[in-house]
Amino acid sequence: MGTSQTTTESVGRSSATAGRQPRLPRYVDWLVAAVVGLSGLVSGLGGSALLLLADVDRIATLVAEGAIRSDVLSGPQLVDATYAVLWWTGVGLLVTGLALVVAAVGYVVYRRREERRLADTVVATRSVGTNAVVGALATVVFGFVPFSPVLGGAVSGYLAGGEQSGGLTAGGLSGLLASLPFVSVLAFVTVGIVVGTTGALELGGALVLASIVLGSTLFGVLVVVGLGALGGYAGQRL
Repeated sequence: MGTSQTTTESVGRSSATAGRQPRLPRYVDWLVAAVVGLSGLVSGLGGSALLLLADVDRIATLVAEGAIRSDVLSGPQLVDATYAVLWWTGVGLLVTGLALVVAAVGYVVYRRREERRLADTVVATRSVGTNAVVGALATVVFGFVPFSPVLGGAVSGYLAGGEQSGGLTAGGLSGLLASLPFVSVLAFVTVGIVVGTTGALELGGALVLASIVLGSTLFGVLVVVGLGALGGYAGQRL
């Protein structure tokens, strides 16, 4: 009877330990906010610079001098296409940069509220979003490493703890979050391509070109999400 009770208590303690999430140091929150906010500022400055460069007269001069060439577009068409792509890319970088700065501030505010909530609960469980954001940051920071989404997903899955489904979700979401800034900029670039090439390729040709760009982007996002989920599963197993 005593042995059975001891075994039951041991199993209960093991289950509780297995479901417990690893502690997230407070400096990680500030690191996430700093990197995301700094990335937003850099993106915004780059977008502002492109908007200043998107000058029709300057572009026309570069086309006339042969600095910008095309075997498909005529001179005026090339000027229009270059201007549209530069302008829309600048807008995309500026909008994405502002969104990243807002996200950095929002993350800090959310984490402060979450920490206060967790302090009042018996079982401290962070939201899947928090774990995914940290993993997304790891994906971007280690972007020079092959299959970095797996690494970022592993970080998210490890922080998620608990059940395997939690690791898969956190890992997949980390891949999606890491992709969002690039998708945002590419969406604006695609608009620029459509606007700039409509006169030369007709609307149908421009839409086909845009569909190719968007289709490739969507496929890339799905791959990153899948790799993140795979990493999340592995990280949770740790």
